[in-house]
Amino acid sequence: MIKSFFRLTNNQRRLNFLLPAMLLLLLAALTATPDVQSQDEGEAENAFALYMPFVSRAPVNISSATFYRGAKVGGNHEVQLVWAPENATPGTVYTINRSHSPSMNPVEQTYTSETASINVQLIPSTNNVHYFTVQSDSENAEPSEVIRIVGPYRDDFSTNSGWDIRRQDFDDTQNVMSYVDGKLKMHVQGRWDYFVTSPLAPAPEPPYRISTLVKFDGPGNLNTYGIIFGGDYLGGACPTIFPPVDALSTERVGTEKEIDVIPDGVRAPDSPFNVVDNCLNHYYRTMFLWKDGFTHMHGLVKQIDYHDEKNSGRGEPLSPVLELPVSSGSANDWNEWAIEVYPDGIIKILSGEDVVYTKQTDKRLIYEPYFGLWASTDEYPGSDPLWDYIVVEPITAAEQQ
Repeated sequence: MIKSFFRLTNNQRRLNFLLPAMLLLLLAALTATPDVQSQDEGEAENAFALYMPFVSRAPVNISSATFYRGAKVGGNHEVQLVWAPENATPGTVYTINRSHSPSMNPVEQTYTSETASINVQLIPSTNNVHYFTVQSDSENAEPSEVIRIVGPYRDDFSTNSGWDIRRQDFDDTQNVMSYVDGKLKMHVQGRWDYFVTSPLAPAPEPPYRISTLVKFDGPGNLNTYGIIFGGDYLGGACPTIFPPVDALSTERVGTEKEIDVIPDGVRAPDSPFNVVDNCLNHYYRTMFLWKDGFTHMHGLVKQIDYHDEKNSGRGEPLSPVLELPVSSGSANDWNEWAIEVYPDGIIKILSGEDVVYTKQTDKRLIYEPYFGLWASTDEYPGSDPLWDYIVVEPITAAEQQ
């Protein structure tokens, strides 16, 4: 019984023979079929891509962007936009969009650059605030942050481009601003009266120059005109405060606003009569005074810190009374005046091309960008200056040498 248990049957013998034979045949078949490893290369690559994870290149985004002022090209001003790309590769192309809206809608002009900078010319105009973005041509790239550049301003007063009376005395006379034969005319009709007109457009950062050509339409003794600059503007309509119905009333006029809402830097007295509006609460004021048609005009520079209950500007004189030569040789004629403003607080007055007064200020209002024109009367009514143009433009490095 035991011997018969261990005896191999015929089927078992056949199986022991067939298994090694089958393995030998399989091995022979594999070695005899070299085409197994020469499959179509395209199919192999597709199979590889199918099973490998997807890998994409990082987009070329702009980490920072800025600008530098350049030369004056004709009447235009050049700026250089410069940006710092991330993950940039050779051959990256950048698109630069330009608009007058911070939302970049609509895009008004498009440039391209193969380097991380571009020079752009800004034409002087009444719409002098420009916005730019930079974006690479790589997939999924994001545009840069919006770059804001204040360019040169120019107005020839051929049409109304936003100028309006922003400040005036609360009295019983009606001041008038109008356009006459391509000129801006200011008419201060009362005595001891004034008004300020402004487009509420910003000047470029210092150093910049405000230049103009002006004459009195019918000069009267002690009539004045002037340029204001370094003004504030909080946005929205201005003025929001208008003369009271009874301007000669002894009752309180203007508005009651708490002193803590006055913009920083305004040295206004703690008085309920202080008239605070949303523009031109403080500024520098230059005055050019006509007297008897001399070959010079009297001048004065004043820092206006606040406005009293009659909306008259109050502050500190920054100069003595000056005797300023006029560019034409006659105070009755057209005369060129310019104000130059520097970042270190220096203010210069020019008659024609000649510097006739220089003043170092405390710089407190130097970077306030809003400007305008001013006219006033003394004991004689009817100050009526005519302004031919106004230009507010950067002073280039070459001009400072």
